[in-house]
Amino acid sequence: MPELSDTQKFLAVRQWQEDPLVHPLTCSRDGEELFPRLVKDRGVILICGKCGMTQTNIPEPVLKMYDGHTDPYKKVVDMLRSRG
Repeated sequence: MPELSDTQKFLAVRQWQEDPLVHPLTCSRDGEELFPRLVKDRGVILICGKCGMTQTNIPEPVLKMYDGHTDPYKKVVDMLRSRG
């Protein structure tokens, strides 16, 4: 898999978090959903909206699933259409 740019990593996390077919990334402290932020000189970080905990590691499955779609429903529709 080619290395993703920071913008693509940001979009990959957003795609994952909005996909109704997967469990969102959550905070290890309080279980709240994590939100991606693109930070100059740091790349993409994940932030808990409740406690402020940050995480710099993006799980590999999130990056592998990224396909360029920004709308999770369009992804499902495209997948179903490709089945014929």
